[in-house]
Amino acid sequence: MLSFPGPVPPVTAKILAENRRIVARDYRNRRVGDFLKELHLTEGRGTGFPTIYKALEDNGSPPPVMETDDQCTYFLSVLKANADFVKLIDANQAGNQVSDQESNEVSVRESARVSDQVSDQVSDQVSDEVKKVLTYCKSPKSRKKILARIGLANHTTNYKRHIVPLLERQWLKMTIAENPKHRNQKYITTESGGKMLKK
Repeated sequence: MLSFPGPVPPVTAKILAENRRIVARDYRNRRVGDFLKELHLTEGRGTGFPTIYKALEDNGSPPPVMETDDQCTYFLSVLKANADFVKLIDANQAGNQVSDQESNEVSVRESARVSDQVSDQVSDQVSDEVKKVLTYCKSPKSRKKILARIGLANHTTNYKRHIVPLLERQWLKMTIAENPKHRNQKYITTESGGKMLKK
């Protein structure tokens, strides 16, 4: 990870190279730091460096590289992976070179598996999540809003797992069916989806 500019004095290249604990009292963007601290994304007690060193040590990874130049114009941190993990990744990549055709077959199987999973969930009665989506979509809703409603991020994986199976079962339909990827695409509960809700 590389950032510009570098650390604020008194932190120097020598201090970064020699110390595992860095204490700085001056901050470049104090308000940004306070904001991130309130979100629990950072802390203000100077324990970040010791935490990094300890986590890498516990993991069996090499120590991190933390560096800057004499003028503190940049800050570079390099977190190296555990050697065993690198070997495992290399072995997996060598063994998992799948052709495009095999990839498509895997996608089809995965889609079928997800669809079967939803079928199992809703064969006798509709799951709470499906009920929530179908109820929410009585008026047209965007993919983002639907996924947010069930507490999920707007990612393709979540879309494929939670919306596509309902489209395949024709419990939901697209408002712009002729252009599935339209930016204003919305989803609405169908008549058969409404009947499932009543069950």
